[in-house]
Amino acid sequence: CGDGVTQTGEECDDGGESVTCDTDCTTALCGDGVVNSTAGEACDDGINDGSSGGCATDCSAAIP
Repeated sequence: CGDGVTQTGEECDDGGESVTCDTDCTTALCGDGVVNSTAGEACDDGINDGSSGGCATDCSAAIP
């Protein structure tokens, strides 16, 4: 993962974090538990329901 070539077991591989791909070679999605700042995420608690207190449902930082 991270070599820029999508291989067996990888959903994507852009050679690092990109708007569509996380550093663990999974597709970047809000709520996947992986913070992807390139995609505009400030947090990603993996819950994506706004209940964590620090993370809003769109993966932006919740405003207290």
